[in-house]
Amino acid sequence: MTPLRFTCQDVDELAGALAIGAVDADEARAAREHLATCPEPHAELRSLIGADAVLAAGLEPIEPSAGLRDRLMRSAEAAPR
Repeated sequence: MTPLRFTCQDVDELAGALAIGAVDADEARAAREHLATCPEPHAELRSLIGADAVLAAGLEPIEPSAGLRDRLMRSAEAAPR
């Protein structure tokens, strides 16, 4: 499989998702590689980096219902490793 290679447009379009970690491992790698070598500032993405931590810190932790917890545990157990 050919590794993903991102353009400036790709990185800019995915800025929000990249900033909160809502991309898969290949997309995250391609974005990091692009940012490491690109002369463009990608200011929007760079301003959003860390937003996931800020958003998470602002949330009140909740205890999931027993049914939800059980479904999540079954899904995790069934997932391929």
